[in-house]
Amino acid sequence: MTTTLTNAQEQVLGFMQDSRCILIGHHLSNDLSALKLAHTRCIDTSVVFDNIARPAGKPSLKWLAQTYLGKTIQEPRPQGPTFAGLGTAATDSPVAKPESRGHSPTEDARACVELVKKKLEKGMAFGKIATERASIFEKVCEWGMRGAFVGPASQKYASTADSRFDCMSDDEVCHTFVSSSIILNLILQDYFICN
Repeated sequence: MTTTLTNAQEQVLGFMQDSRCILIGHHLSNDLSALKLAHTRCIDTSVVFDNIARPAGKPSLKWLAQTYLGKTIQEPRPQGPTFAGLGTAATDSPVAKPESRGHSPTEDARACVELVKKKLEKGMAFGKIATERASIFEKVCEWGMRGAFVGPASQKYASTADSRFDCMSDDEVCHTFVSSSIILNLILQDYFICN
């Protein structure tokens, strides 16, 4: 059976006419691009789950299913038995030949839905890499040190620093520290100073 692009678009558009329709899949942008369609309500498992092995990349559906569902998907499937003398088998018993056509879209779709259900049950942090969002000034404070930000826009970028100095030149920086009697123990980058 051959399906044309127009047939595929009609079938998908039939589902998408309902304004409540949510498309769930993996790397949906690829599928929608191939279909030359767009939809505003999508849950893409390659986006809502992180790739722990390579945080900059997107996780594979096979890895997500194995890691979070304990399921093996996208494995070659047997096509059916072959018999000695009729195929490649050398015995009289049926031998399954691996399928070379790729993986099952139905299996992939089910895995995506199961992953989304599990994420909804466990919360939005499930499947995400825990990131600590403390500023360097908060870390310095945890280490028992004090931090100062020196430079333009100190109010914007260093709200958690112990001291902030809006200096616009090296001369201003020198004058500020000489006049404020701050003891310098460590200088990080251009203007971050700890004591």
